[in-house]
Amino acid sequence: TILHAPTLNNLSFNGANTVVLIEGTTTLVQVTASTTDYNGYADMISATSTFYRYPAQGPMCTANDNNCYQIATTSCTFSACSGTDCSLTCSAKMQYFTDPTDSTAFPGQHWYARMSVVDSTSLYGTATSSSIDVGTLRGLSIDLGNITFSSSTPGGVGVGDYSTTTKTTATNTGNSPIDLGIYGTALTNGVGGIIGTSSQKFATSTFNYASCALCGVLSGVATNANVNISKPTSTSTPSQHDVYWGISI
Repeated sequence: TILHAPTLNNLSFNGANTVVLIEGTTTLVQVTASTTDYNGYADMISATSTFYRYPAQGPMCTANDNNCYQIATTSCTFSACSGTDCSLTCSAKMQYFTDPTDSTAFPGQHWYARMSVVDSTSLYGTATSSSIDVGTLRGLSIDLGNITFSSSTPGGVGVGDYSTTTKTTATNTGNSPIDLGIYGTALTNGVGGIIGTSSQKFATSTFNYASCALCGVLSGVATNANVNISKPTSTSTPSQHDVYWGISI
């Protein structure tokens, strides 16, 4: 019996399209190929793959949700098998913070998929796809809710008083550093009472309303808060920045 190593052909990584990530969650990305083993399709017993950002990483890279996805045999599937041939699909869920290669963040770099197939005699075949890009994703999640203004004196914030600071937290849910543009409207109580936008201040740290020289004054036009929330690198450590608020009545 002549032993033949399996071969792979016609690799297609994400359909040769740029990967469009989904804010704050994962995106299923696949590589497909046709496989052949002249000892019969049943001789092909397993497959693996790697998605990697090259040249920073290669097929043997250490798994990292930013730039290297090592895909186990359990995520690779043979299908439509007949005679000596099968179709092969390997899948990975890319995180929303996966490194983008369609911008200047990683100049000259692209993403590739490497596939390997092993047969029953431990012979194997490998092949690498053409390059694609992972797109830039800009996204924010902000815990708006109700902003509760408190006073340093008993009884809450009254007329002629100003509040202590309270905060909201902005979380980067994309794969690119991002700033905040802040704007707002006057506050009303529904029966004619109005607190104008210029009576509301914000800053990137706690402040004293009466003496804050570096605070932004709220208006109907977006003002850059210049927080530059960095690109997240893991799900366990969110990339966040607080914005502090104060009000005068």
